[in-house]
Amino acid sequence: ATPPRSVADFLHTMADGLLQVEAEVGDAGLLRDSISIVLRPPEGVDLSENPIGDILVEFLTEAEARGEFTSELAARELALVLLTSILGSLAAASDDPADRRHDLSRTIEFFLKALR
Repeated sequence: ATPPRSVADFLHTMADGLLQVEAEVGDAGLLRDSISIVLRPPEGVDLSENPIGDILVEFLTEAEARGEFTSELAARELALVLLTSILGSLAAASDDPADRRHDLSRTIEFFLKALR
């Protein structure tokens, strides 16, 4: 697979991957429970212990260095906001796959507009 070339590509590819995992598992409730475990550990969300978080931090760092966006937040802070929002969107969405994809896309588009 071709690696994503932009933040938009990266976030939409990540969303597609999450939705694909959910479809393969076949249980939106199980994914919702798994997301809750990631988002609510007693010590808080630690991106250094989350492979997706590490990849997102690295990608955002590189994208900012390329001039794709500027942010007052450090890449790790921005990644935390993005990841918790994307996962939170999935956790809060209805069980209908089309609704989940729509809600996730809206969350991503919100952040893409904020990064411009």
